[in-house]
Amino acid sequence: QQLRDLANQPGETVDVQQGEVLKPVDEHSVFSLQDQPAPKIPEDRKVTLQMVESPYYTNNVANQSLPDGEAVYEANRQSLVEIYTLTHTNSTHSAVGVILSEDGYILTNAYLVEAAKRIVVYLPDGTLVPATMVGSDNMTDLAVLYVDAKGLTPAVFGTSKTLQVADPVYTVALQDKAGLPMKMTADNLFTASRKFSTRHYQLNLLQICKHSENGPLFNSFGQIVGLCVSRTARYFNEMGKLGIVLGSNSMQNIIDQLLRHFIYDKVNHIPDRTKVPIKRRSCH
Repeated sequence: QQLRDLANQPGETVDVQQGEVLKPVDEHSVFSLQDQPAPKIPEDRKVTLQMVESPYYTNNVANQSLPDGEAVYEANRQSLVEIYTLTHTNSTHSAVGVILSEDGYILTNAYLVEAAKRIVVYLPDGTLVPATMVGSDNMTDLAVLYVDAKGLTPAVFGTSKTLQVADPVYTVALQDKAGLPMKMTADNLFTASRKFSTRHYQLNLLQICKHSENGPLFNSFGQIVGLCVSRTARYFNEMGKLGIVLGSNSMQNIIDQLLRHFIYDKVNHIPDRTKVPIKRRSCH
């Protein structure tokens, strides 16, 4: 009726709505705090993991281990960040990230950022900064971000090859509200290192008893020994519902390729599902 009336009233305008009105973006507090543009990735990109040889967890070195998850978190607090993403469908996601270098490179899970139109990072000092994705690999679920920051504290990585079944390990997760101390969960290693070759990588996969979607895995000495990549399970057979971890010994090669803006082909290079034998062990 309004449109018919408009024909008889030259010069008049009328508002017409079609379909459902879009709801406004869910303004998570981290996205309303800043409107800076995402940083430009430096042309010269290089990250060398700060990795030390982890001792075997035996009675001979048990007294070197940290007493609990809180102590592990405190030892790593300055090297962990909170990552928040806003997708093109206006949904938000979050995860823990790991600082790789003092000049702004950060490791996280690929699924968190590959569909993001906006990425923000809470640094350990409470500063909120925008981030740019350097590269992501769908199969290994690793991604590297870049933030315009200096003087960050790179994480200390341990060697995943020294982990043994039943070794104590820890996972970390964010609280419901941004800026709060992270939550540490004690766990045990379920399956020791398994090597698996793809066209691009030699993967070192682990399993832990408790399921964890994302974030770093720590050994009892406070070193990062892997990244939880449970969504990688779709590429492998018989993984079940246990948490899957990409071991730290596989990471440097993948990160090198991601820093060259390498984005893994999601369709054409899926590995043969029949070539990954999984040795079952009980969790105690």
